[in-house]
Amino acid sequence: MTIAASRLAASPPAVPAGAVLHPLAGRNHERLADQYADLLMLDWQRRAKVLRNPTLDFHALWQHDDRLQSALDSLLWLGEPARAPMQAWLKEPLRQNETFALTLYALAARDTALLDTCCALIVAIPDLQGAFTAAFLWAPVSPLFIQRLSQLPPALRIQIVSQRHFHLPGTIDDTLGWMRTLDPTPSIAEHALHFVRHLGDPQMARAAQSYLRHEAAGVRLAATQILLLLCSAEYRPLARDGLLALIHGDDPVVAAAALRCLALHDPIGAAAPVEALAQRDDARRVYLSALGWRGDLAAVPILLDYLDDPHHSRIAAAALMLLTGSDPARDGWLAPRPDQARSEAEDHIPPRDADDSLPWPDAQGFRQWWRRQASRFARDRRHFLGQPLTLPWLDAVLYGGPLPWRRLAAEHRQRLLRGPLFPTELPAATQRALFPTLHAKASP
Repeated sequence: MTIAASRLAASPPAVPAGAVLHPLAGRNHERLADQYADLLMLDWQRRAKVLRNPTLDFHALWQHDDRLQSALDSLLWLGEPARAPMQAWLKEPLRQNETFALTLYALAARDTALLDTCCALIVAIPDLQGAFTAAFLWAPVSPLFIQRLSQLPPALRIQIVSQRHFHLPGTIDDTLGWMRTLDPTPSIAEHALHFVRHLGDPQMARAAQSYLRHEAAGVRLAATQILLLLCSAEYRPLARDGLLALIHGDDPVVAAAALRCLALHDPIGAAAPVEALAQRDDARRVYLSALGWRGDLAAVPILLDYLDDPHHSRIAAAALMLLTGSDPARDGWLAPRPDQARSEAEDHIPPRDADDSLPWPDAQGFRQWWRRQASRFARDRRHFLGQPLTLPWLDAVLYGGPLPWRRLAAEHRQRLLRGPLFPTELPAATQRALFPTLHAKASP
């Protein structure tokens, strides 16, 4: 364990106003503060891309998060000079990464005035709430943390407690009692269902039935996910019907999420809707992803055909990686990134590349690897990252597997155990401290 990572286990000390490392701090400390503040916000911004990269594993996340924590620790020990770059950010419109860094520093340094500013900002600019909430997932628990958590808008408070309840003794019963006093708006209902999902209590999960006819598609999606993952087999037809209705609904985002849930956790029920997507050009990406989610090796020849398609080769390669566990760099089918043609228009902004975190495949290289390896796969078993989908293998993936699919492993594990959802979005050191909780047996 690195020095910075070991510090995550304990709350950093509050830094008194005016504290410096040395009387001669001056300009050198100001420059260091600028550097560490930039590292803090940029590393958090890069983290989303790291989590999407299937060629990176948990060790890579550990190293990335350790650097982020080290930047925060350095700012805390710098004391007063660290406040200068933070205050400078407030003179311009804030971005997401700056909001994260400001809020995390304010919580860790127990800077009440700066935290007041952050809380006011997210009320005025709701688009910044995601970054603000993320800072609470990283921050050490302190009296200031507890106080401000209780004052947050209900949706944000529920999100934070959902993922950090193990750091907040006694908070589950308190939160459940408090939620019963809230006006059950669609947003509150959806977040309350996610709270139940994170806790993984099958007895509480059965209450999700009452939300299956809710007017909001997001609420119905959360309810069906709970029934499918946490309730006994008798609830599966009800959950399947709910997901199928959402797949054919009017909300494309909810429809894609419903298909993902069905393909992961009821692959037989997902067969017909996945096949229907094969006929739609506008749904090709979701279709290829779903072939990987279902875990059926019969999809390998279909995905192979797409490795030569420049528009869909990377998403097809990702599905093949999920099915077979093959790593393009390790197994000889990683292609160099193509040169991007420069636009003649100087002011041209290229469209966002949705597959930017995925490797470019060498189609012929994968075909050669598959010819050598295909015989070792049992065709009558469902596969996940090259192995039959079993609880010990899912635990192994959570310990050190490719980052985008650790979340899938956590979901599969929740379905098998009908228990809590392992929090794969939290800082790597926090996750590692929770690894001992993974030793359990599947529910009958």
